[in-house]
Amino acid sequence: MKVTIELDEKADAIDALNGTEWRIAMFELDQELRGMVKHGFEKAKELNDCEIDTYHKCRELLRNFMNEYNLTFDV
Repeated sequence: MKVTIELDEKADAIDALNGTEWRIAMFELDQELRGMVKHGFEKAKELNDCEIDTYHKCRELLRNFMNEYNLTFDV
């Protein structure tokens, strides 16, 4: 597929070109948070219930923002 876009601002062009990197970074963040919530460990440190709940809420926030902007990790 070929897509042609024209942007007036350099910052807009950079944002458009870096979209894949942003998606990958957010996916990795989501997976890291998922692992902490599911397994209760962060870099060999056992997490307490409060920490696990905080990571769970962070993951929910990420997912809510993604939904708000109609974003998904699926390609």
